[in-house]
Amino acid sequence: MLTLFVRFAVIALIGYVLWRIFRPRHGARIVIDQHGVKHHEGLPRSHRREILEFMDELPPLDGTLTVCAQREPNGYLRLDFRGRVDPGTRQQIRNFLNTVM
Repeated sequence: MLTLFVRFAVIALIGYVLWRIFRPRHGARIVIDQHGVKHHEGLPRSHRREILEFMDELPPLDGTLTVCAQREPNGYLRLDFRGRVDPGTRQQIRNFLNTVM
């Protein structure tokens, strides 16, 4: 009985590791703090400078803000915000990224 439990646990662990490796990740990620853009990855080359300039011009933030963007199969740009940001700034970022990406 114990060996059956161990087998299921190993299979579940392998499944979890494979899911973490192959799961869909964000297409683009931007990390912003009080001083501007701290880190970025996955931005389209053609719009990178424009996006970074826009993010640097945002009002000062409390702490760090991470914006993750993923293009859905139906063409919708899904944005995920992590960190403290007011709704107006969040909407401004959303509108800008929907326009350029």
